[in-house]
Amino acid sequence: MIKKLKSRAGLTLTELLVTTLILTMFSSACLVGITTAISVRRDSIMIADADVLKATVTQLISSELRLCTKGSGVNVTGEVKSEDVKLEDEDGRIIYGGGLSIDNKSHGMSELWLSTADDVSAGKAENEGYLMKKIGNIDLKYQLLAESAYTNMRLDNLKFEFVDASGAADDEQRGWIKVTFDVCEMGEDGSAGRVITSADFTVKPINDISKNET
Repeated sequence: MIKKLKSRAGLTLTELLVTTLILTMFSSACLVGITTAISVRRDSIMIADADVLKATVTQLISSELRLCTKGSGVNVTGEVKSEDVKLEDEDGRIIYGGGLSIDNKSHGMSELWLSTADDVSAGKAENEGYLMKKIGNIDLKYQLLAESAYTNMRLDNLKFEFVDASGAADDEQRGWIKVTFDVCEMGEDGSAGRVITSADFTVKPINDISKNET
């Protein structure tokens, strides 16, 4: 019996260590592959969500600017005159009359911009970098899309530019309005992180918004 037990084959300490090392390396390779697959899937979902957000925001802005008009206001002499569509380059804001949701010819100028810390603190926006609208002189400011539409993303670098049909910037020829913005990952502090996708499009208003006083 003792002889039979001694003759049984087994693993030496060296063989056991080599086997353990091989299993460890195999497990590590599998873990790296799984982590990479999860990361790729997460990025794919975020890119798809960013494309949907970009298309939605593009449609909203296009609808507003396509129907925009010159607004009307009262000057210091009490006369009613037209106000031009304006750009505020400091914060990427456009000021215009009319729009899809309301005709403000008699209510002053509407505005489109990205929410700032002031909008958030005033309770008008859930976070910075969300598309905002102001309707005329009634001072109604609100967020155009719910927070759920952004899915941990935000907008950044929203810019409006007057261009002519050839694409050259010309403040006197306002046939087209060029719009650009980025869709970014949102940082933990609400800041704009990595740019996921960017939008670059032009809108041709159907109304005459050239410089003419009434």
